[in-house]
Amino acid sequence: MRIKCSLALMMATMFLLSCDNTVKHSAIDDKENARIFVQKFYDWYKKLYNEGVTATDNVGTDVYMIKHKPQYLDDSLLNAFIEYYRAEPKQADEIVGLDFDPILDSQDIGWDYQTGKVRQVGDKFFIDIHCDTHGKPKDTILALPPIIVAEVVKKNRQWKFVNLSYPPPEGKGEDLLKMLADYKKEAAEYVTSHKTKK
Repeated sequence: MRIKCSLALMMATMFLLSCDNTVKHSAIDDKENARIFVQKFYDWYKKLYNEGVTATDNVGTDVYMIKHKPQYLDDSLLNAFIEYYRAEPKQADEIVGLDFDPILDSQDIGWDYQTGKVRQVGDKFFIDIHCDTHGKPKDTILALPPIIVAEVVKKNRQWKFVNLSYPPPEGKGEDLLKMLADYKKEAAEYVTSHKTKK
């Protein structure tokens, strides 16, 4: 009887250890998969931006992304983009709202982007994104402070961007969702004030 009990206990222990290792490996795989998703996205987006591919559509790269790859964005971020661009003045005599590409945090072409550290908080993954001039070695780019932190989640087996933040020293600690909401308000106020003047 003691032999049977010992054998059962040993098998139960091995099963629990196996489950624990599976969970650990799963967490590691999720982190790496999140990083790979973000890197592939930035490789695709950066190429479009640098080569001016979307200029033929007469739209910014972010608008092109919303039209052609909306599945990359969580509903909250996709809707924030859509609402902002609906509110944006179409014939303003000054820049109102976004004056840079919010995905790349840049107004210029010729930059390379590399994903770095990944942190997991609950079901969300935060990926550091580093940037330097095109052609620099990967290690050189990763040695610089991150200019963007991408927040992604996995929904129905599809990775999606939830938000982007812009940490110091390059950024001001702002995040894209808040910026889009603020710029939407600014755009609406601009339209209202100019209607009043007319």
